[in-house]
Amino acid sequence: LIQGSQRAILGPMALTRRPGNYFVNVIAMPVGRQSLDSGADESAIEILLSLEMDHMRELVLEVPQRLIGHSRPDQSAHRAAASSTLLDALMRLVALARSRQDALVLWPVIRTEIYYRLLTDVYGWQLVRAALNPDRTGHARQTGA
Repeated sequence: LIQGSQRAILGPMALTRRPGNYFVNVIAMPVGRQSLDSGADESAIEILLSLEMDHMRELVLEVPQRLIGHSRPDQSAHRAAASSTLLDALMRLVALARSRQDALVLWPVIRTEIYYRLLTDVYGWQLVRAALNPDRTGHARQTGA
């Protein structure tokens, strides 16, 4: 979430997000959003990434297990504060929108960095399970900061 505050509703679970928060949802399910802002000037602005699980799977095999973030295995969705390195990578992704030529060349590199930052963040093991067991979890989704 970049601006504003928002409640994401995933079945019976509701996660409140503020700027700099993201959530990981490892089971394909509808996500409702409810703005918590009262003024029109504070509308929520977010980045939504649908993760390419084939690429995530390849990266999982390259990243040492000791670097993978630990998470609770009992939930399908989690909220976390984005690290400064994840925020930096997301800002570079947004900057790519200015140049199609830059995006064609740099998107694969920035995507790999974003995925790496997610894997090494607190809920990395949830993404590992989703990448290695796609039939059980469906498609993983992550909402950026």
